[in-house]
Amino acid sequence: MKYRFPIIFAAALLWNCSGEMPATFNLDAGTDTDTDMDTDTDTDTDADTDTDTDTDTDTDTDTDTDSDTDTDTDADTDTDTDTDTDTDTDTDTDTDTDTDTDTDTDTDTDTDTDTEHCYPMATLSCGMSVGGANNAAGSTDNIDVYGCVGWDENGPEYTYSFNPTADAHIVFELSNMTVDLDAFLIEENGAGCDGDECIAYAHNIGWADVTSGTTYYLTVDGYLGVEGSYDLDLTCLPACVGNGHDEDGDGLDDNCDNCPTYYNPYQENSDSDNIGDACEWSGYESTLDDITIFDPFTLATTTWTPDNFSYWTMGTDIYTGDHTLGTNTINSQGLAAQFSVEANWEYPGSPITPPPGGGNWTSVVFGYSAMAPAWFQCTYDWNDNQLHLMQNTATLAQTATTDSSARNGVLRKIRAYYENMTGTGTVMCTLWNEQQGDVATLTHSMTLPVSSLSSQGGLRVYREESDFHSFVIYD
Repeated sequence: MKYRFPIIFAAALLWNCSGEMPATFNLDAGTDTDTDMDTDTDTDTDADTDTDTDTDTDTDTDTDTDSDTDTDTDADTDTDTDTDTDTDTDTDTDTDTDTDTDTDTDTDTDTDTDTEHCYPMATLSCGMSVGGANNAAGSTDNIDVYGCVGWDENGPEYTYSFNPTADAHIVFELSNMTVDLDAFLIEENGAGCDGDECIAYAHNIGWADVTSGTTYYLTVDGYLGVEGSYDLDLTCLPACVGNGHDEDGDGLDDNCDNCPTYYNPYQENSDSDNIGDACEWSGYESTLDDITIFDPFTLATTTWTPDNFSYWTMGTDIYTGDHTLGTNTINSQGLAAQFSVEANWEYPGSPITPPPGGGNWTSVVFGYSAMAPAWFQCTYDWNDNQLHLMQNTATLAQTATTDSSARNGVLRKIRAYYENMTGTGTVMCTLWNEQQGDVATLTHSMTLPVSSLSSQGGLRVYREESDFHSFVIYD
């Protein structure tokens, strides 16, 4: 190595003297400095301005495989095969927590007018009587049809609210009307005073069972658009558990009715006993104070003993007797005091021509005496239109009636009253029909004491057919 410098110096002198470029010498120090700058800049700028909440997990797995094969010969033939295999598996799981700044200001101006509901302008309570008009100040004209009946009520309606303090049976009555007005009871079920929630209605008298704590609306409306004045009464009667049957159609269940065969929705009872005024025996109110038997014939019963079962047919709300030679059926309870026995019946809907000559009887039996011996009965004879008091088939007394109603399909009552505790007393018979009311009464004195009657009552037909709807004994 000590000769390297002189040789180089000599060569330089020769180049300077001759003016020619010397042969090139490659001095290879054995160090290959190959700087392969493989800069893989993977900038994942996920600017998500989506107003949703985007859960985007950005997992950027950058697999950069840099295969740099450098084949270097000293002849300065630098074959640089730069195989840059950049496998960029960009699994971008970007957790993007967006802040939704969407302020939705919905200004909804509702200019609708409620034309489906009524609105109370006054309050009612039990026992109140008020006067008014369906077009008075505060009335509305929003309801034309109520859910409980299909009447056209397109007049204005005036509305009262009612909040019962106890469960009750209420009666509401319109009177002194100048035009055709009707009343409707609406129950509050969360829809307000909505005609679809109507539970009762009346042209004159209506009724319903109401519950404590519930709001009700009583509205007076005009049929076919009429407007006018009225009086309105609200009566509350005690609540009662009934049997689901209303024989007289007065809105009170038979179990709750102090006169189950007489229409008396207000249950008037002057002497405060267990019999209402409507079915007291006029002039003898102090002698009757209870209903001991009421049978509406809604179910077959074993309390009846016919003399021949083939002559009597028990149906639903009906007990039919039919025999040309006469037949009885007796209720089997005995008596201890003065009493009244009543049968409610009608002739069948299809016309029947009774045999001529009289003796076509429908009767209520009020007793049997072994002393006579005899059955005693109050009897109506269709052919002679007379009311009879009979002992067996013999007439003890009779009177003409004013019954001019049609034979078939008209409800009639025949009733016997017997008051004779020890000696001479009174027997009375009455006849009533639903079209005319009382049409006959007869009175007869008898010396047969009540203690001698072994059976208190029953039904009888003779040369006749009758559909009985109820049987009642008062004592």
